[in-house]
Order: sequence, then C-alpha cells, then structure tokens
Amino acid sequence: IMLPEESVVISSNCEFSVIDNARFIIPANSALVLRSASFSASNLIFEKVRSDSNIENNNFFVLENGTVNLNDCEIIGLFSDNGTGFACQNSVLNLANTGITIQSDYYSCGISSVDSKINLKDCRASSIAQTSVNFSVSEGSFELLNCQCKVVADLGRIAELLRTKATIVSNNFIGELDRKIKGAEPIWIDDISLMLENFNNMSEGF
Repeated sequence: IMLPEESVVISSNCEFSVIDNARFIIPANSALVLRSASFSASNLIFEKVRSDSNIENNNFFVLENGTVNLNDCEIIGLFSDNGTGFACQNSVLNLANTGITIQSDYYSCGISSVDSKINLKDCRASSIAQTSVNFSVSEGSFELLNCQCKVVADLGRIAELLRTKATIVSNNFIGELDRKIKGAEPIWIDDISLMLENFNNMSEGF
C-alpha cells in the first residue's frame, strides 16, 4: 500500500493485524503522524523510500500525545540527509519483536523522544549514517530488554539519555565505527538520569 505524497495524520484509534506481512510504503516527503490517539499493528512492514530530490520529510513516525504498539513488525527508513524513525513527544511507544533500520547520509536516529515512555523487548535496532544513534531519550522513561542494537557510523552511540529513568537489561550492543573515542561507552547518560537496572549487557566495537 503506497501512502499519499504528504503527511498522513491519524487522530482516531486504529489497529492493523494481518496474517502475511503486508507492506506500507511511505513516500520521502511524507510521514505517519499520530495525534492524541492510539495505533496498534502486528505483522506489518513499514518502509520509507529515499528521496531522489531535495524534498524530504526527515521523520518516519511522529507521535504527539499518542500511543503506538507494534508487534512482529519491521520499520525500514531510507533518507537522503537526516532521518529519524520515531519522533515522540509526550507519548508511549511499545515495541516487541520488531526491527528498526534507519539509514541516511549524515545523521540517523532510531527513536528520539521527549517526555515519553519508550519500551522495547526482543527488538533489533540499526542506525547507519556518518553520525548515528539508536535511541535519543530526554525525560520520561526508557526500557530496553533483550535487544540487538547496532550503529554503523563515523561517530555513534547506542543511546543518549537525559533526565531519564532507564532499565537496560540483557542486550547486545555492536558498533562499527570509523572513529573511536577513548573511554567512550555505548550508552551515555547524564548525572540527572536514574539507571534503575543495568546488567547482563554485552558490547563490542566501542
């Protein structure tokens, strides 16, 4: 299913569930905007195509006071310059057994959130660009359980957490980095954040 050449605003609760993997194609200058509503999907592929021109929306999903639940889904976003998979504001994002791949030329981010609740379990995240981060979380809460996370970049991190309550358990972090900074860690967290649990995580390449 090809969506229109403009942002699609969802303002009513909706749910998609299919037996075989269906595919939603989001044009380069479009985005899925969830506004004060809930959106649930299972067994779906969401793909955003790369722009052949200078016209591009740098977001894939935009959550504004909304709730998204995805199970057994794939998110594949290809951008020309900068790209973000989920841009969340005062929202809830629950992902289970779902993959997020965001690739762009300069900057890529899987999930960016402000004052939101971000929960991932049994998921896969890949960010590919000159500068890459899987998760950029400011305020709210962040839970990452049994996930495979990877950044391919010149400079990259798995997560950057500011003023956040975080639970990070049983994950595998991989960095394929052209530049490595001495002492850098896959997870950066500020002094105001609270790490509730952080154990059984493995990392390589940082």
